[in-house]
Amino acid sequence: MSSIDDYLKKAQSLGAKIVLEKMGVDKLGHYARIVDSEGNVIGLWETIKS
Repeated sequence: MSSIDDYLKKAQSLGAKIVLEKMGVDKLGHYARIVDSEGNVIGLWETIKS
């Protein structure tokens, strides 16, 4: 997978819920947060390639 969007879609297909939608962090990257089917909160990060 190559982007945070791909990982979010895959996680949702496996039962995770997005608790913080993808957001930009300055010009550094993108961040999102999910909660998996067992209640674990996981942060996802994608660095913007320059």
